[in-house]
Amino acid sequence: MAAASDLRPGRPASWAAVVAVSGIVALTVLGGYAVVRAGLRPALDPGQTVRAYAAAQSDFDCERLAELATSSHFADVYCPPGNERAGPDAPQLEIAKVTVREQSDETASVLAEVVVLGPDGSSFSTAVSYTLVRDGDLWLVDSGRDPRPTIGGRSVRLGS
Repeated sequence: MAAASDLRPGRPASWAAVVAVSGIVALTVLGGYAVVRAGLRPALDPGQTVRAYAAAQSDFDCERLAELATSSHFADVYCPPGNERAGPDAPQLEIAKVTVREQSDETASVLAEVVVLGPDGSSFSTAVSYTLVRDGDLWLVDSGRDPRPTIGGRSVRLGS
């Protein structure tokens, strides 16, 4: 049994232990938040959204196109079956210039100069007008057209 002089009556647990436990909890919460934030895609501005959208079109990345477009616009997007997607004869898209023409809190009008590179080395440039809408922190393409004239005999142009 401990002697009465060994006990310190009325004294709370060690402050060092309380601070250590609080620090561990805080670091765990902040670390978890940082991991979750790192896993999320950063919010893109309207110009960045159009660039990402054109890159997804070029790669026939239908999942990414769905993330970057409104559901009504994505319904009009040409996404061929997996075995018909980008191959050596698929034209590639490059964005030469993006100009945000008008922007409000809810919508943006963007004009992009798109260079279409053919598999034979040919290329042409075309202007594409996009309308984007805000969905929370994201901008989504709501209208625009695919600048590629045809793929495999099927027109992939969408209404602007």
